[in-house]
Amino acid sequence: MKLSNEEKLSGSADFVVEFEPGKVDSVQYLSGSDELEKLTEKLKAAHYPLDFPPDSQATLAVRVSVRCQPGSCVGTLVVPTPQPQFAVPQ
Repeated sequence: MKLSNEEKLSGSADFVVEFEPGKVDSVQYLSGSDELEKLTEKLKAAHYPLDFPPDSQATLAVRVSVRCQPGSCVGTLVVPTPQPQFAVPQ
């Protein structure tokens, strides 16, 4: 998703965004360019391409990676990579 960048921020940062059906519950800055921590409120107000099943009571936490250039910022939902399963020798 695109975020406005009136402040002409540059850099990258990671956030955790927690969703409940129909809304963003919270946004937490994890790491990266300290100046991008200012984007917390913009990330909370952004539209995300997520749908919950009808009548869901679920909460979903997703890592969002944000990259900014003076013209704009782009946030990307980071899909978790499955960990390889290793057989334990017996």
